[in-house]
Amino acid sequence: MTNLLYHPASVFALCFVCTWLIYAVGKSMAPAGQPAVGKGEVYACGEDISADIKPSYNWFHIAFVFTLLDIGVLMIATMPSGVGLPLAISWLVGGGAAIFMVLRD
Repeated sequence: MTNLLYHPASVFALCFVCTWLIYAVGKSMAPAGQPAVGKGEVYACGEDISADIKPSYNWFHIAFVFTLLDIGVLMIATMPSGVGLPLAISWLVGGGAAIFMVLRD
């Protein structure tokens, strides 16, 4: 039973559930957003910029790729010595596929 609790998939599932619970509680406590005049404007250290500057990337995608890389390294680095190479390769392939899908969007 102890080995099952320390299995990378069990740890990942537990972290996922805890994260979802924290997100759900935070969402229920957060106030509703209100539209504001300068909310969508470009911020440049307090200066007013009249140019229409749009980044060519999405911050969510960058954060998600970083999270996937971080979790992948954590899972590979902390695998027990008895776990075979196919599981490590499957983590790498799954993470690589997820990163590929996010960056194609």
